[in-house]
Amino acid sequence: MPWSEAFINNYKGPESSCWTGRTSPVELGPQYLHEAIRLVDLAEQPTPEVSDIGFLGYACDEGVRRNSGRLGAVEGPTALRKALAKMAWHHRELSVTDFGDVHCQEGQLEEAQLALSEAVSSLHDQCIFPVLLGGGHDMAYGHAKGLLESKTWAAQHIGLLNLDAHFDLRRAEPKAHSGSPYHQLLEEYADRLSYLVLGIQKAANPPELFETARQFGVDWVEMGTTLHGFVEESLERLDAWLDTVDAVYLSIDLDGFASAFSPGVSAASPMGFDPSFGLQVIERLCSSKKLISLDLAECNPKVDGSGQTALLGARLIHQLSSGLKGE
Repeated sequence: MPWSEAFINNYKGPESSCWTGRTSPVELGPQYLHEAIRLVDLAEQPTPEVSDIGFLGYACDEGVRRNSGRLGAVEGPTALRKALAKMAWHHRELSVTDFGDVHCQEGQLEEAQLALSEAVSSLHDQCIFPVLLGGGHDMAYGHAKGLLESKTWAAQHIGLLNLDAHFDLRRAEPKAHSGSPYHQLLEEYADRLSYLVLGIQKAANPPELFETARQFGVDWVEMGTTLHGFVEESLERLDAWLDTVDAVYLSIDLDGFASAFSPGVSAASPMGFDPSFGLQVIERLCSSKKLISLDLAECNPKVDGSGQTALLGARLIHQLSSGLKGE
C-alpha cells in the first residue's frame, strides 16, 4: 500500500548499530536476540513478510515537553533496543523483526501520531504482533488508533489496559500531549473501547481526573498502602474485565513502577508497583489469548543512570515472548 506523506516525513528505517552483543558459534544458532532479529525498512517494503513480533519505535518526547515532563524519552527506543539485543533468546520458532522508528519532526506531534497509527495498522493487517518502544505516552493515541482502524480488528471491542500511575485523561488543550491520549481515544471511539488502569496514585492525579474517569466509565485500581493487596485486587479486576472485551492492547508506562526499579522516566515516583506485578499481568494476558498489542512508554535514558529502566523494559518484553510461546 502507498504510504501517506505524514508517514514518509516521519519514518526512518532500522539501524543495525542497536543490535550488537556477544557472538555465538554458528553451529549453535542464535543464542541472543541480536543474532535472531531481522531488519525491515517499511518505506522500501510496505507489505512486510510475516513476523511473529515486530518492534517499532516512537522517537518522540514532544508530548512530554507539552506536558511539562522531563525530556529525553525521544532516545527511549534506542536504549530499549540495546537492552533487548543482549538478552538470551530461547524462542527460535518466533520470528522477530525491527521495523525502525517513527520520529517527530519539528514538534509536529499530531503528524507523528498519524504516521504511527498508519504503521501499526499495517503490522496488524499482516498479523504481526506490534511491540512499540517509546517515547512519550502520547504514543498510545497513535498506537490504539492504528489498531482500531486496521482491517483485522475493525469489528472488535478493544480493551485498553494501562499500567500507570496516571490516568492520562487530560484534555488535548490547546494541543495533544503525553497526558491526553486516553481522553482523545475515548472521545473518538467511545463505543468500541473499555479502559482499565492499574496503579493509579492519588498524589499524581487531581480530583478533576477522577471525575473525568467516572464520566467516561473508566475502571481503575489505586495503589494501596501495601503492594500485596494492590496486586491481588488488580489481578481479580483484570480477570473480570477480560470477560467484557474481545482483545486487549496493553500499554506499560514505566513511571508506574517505583523509581527504585524504574528511575529513568519522564515523571519518576518513589511509590509504585514492582517488576513482578508487570510480569504477572503479562502472564495473565498471554494466558487469556486476548493480548494483541503492547507498548512501553516514557523510557528516558538521559536520567536512567546505568540503564536500569531500559533493562526492565527488555525483561518485560522477554516475558511477553515466553507468553506468546505458551511457556
